Amino acid sequence: MIEIFSNLNSCKRGIYGIFIIKDHEEYCAYIGRSEQLSVRAKQHKISIEKKESIYSLNEAYANNLKIEIRLIQEVNYFYDNYYKDAQRLASAECYWIDFYQSLNQCLEQLPEGSRPSFNKWQEQNKNKI
Repeated sequence: MIEIFSNLNSCKRGIYGIFIIKDHEEYCAYIGRSEQLSVRAKQHKISIEKKESIYSLNEAYANNLKIEIRLIQEVNYFYDNYYKDAQRLASAECYWIDFYQSLNQCLEQLPEGSRPSFNKWQEQNKNKI
């Protein structure tokens, strides 16, 4: 079962989390940011149902575990500077990814942008001095 919390509908812009609930414990699988939270949550729900999401969410869905998509933090516009407003949203997302990764959660999360492939990363790790 995938539940989209109603608090996403009351807030347009912010940070959301996708949580797997098992045996009364929750695990944050994914953190995201959006300018249209309810629309983005529905897109995630569809990709999870089609098993086109990250591994942990696909597995949770296949095993009939409860999945919750909910608001983590509303990030309001200040309208002081376009670039600063955009950066506030990105910074909030990074904060929450760091927070959950410090708890050994959200470990399939990758940053946007260019990075080495996983195989290249493993190769570099083997060859480090």
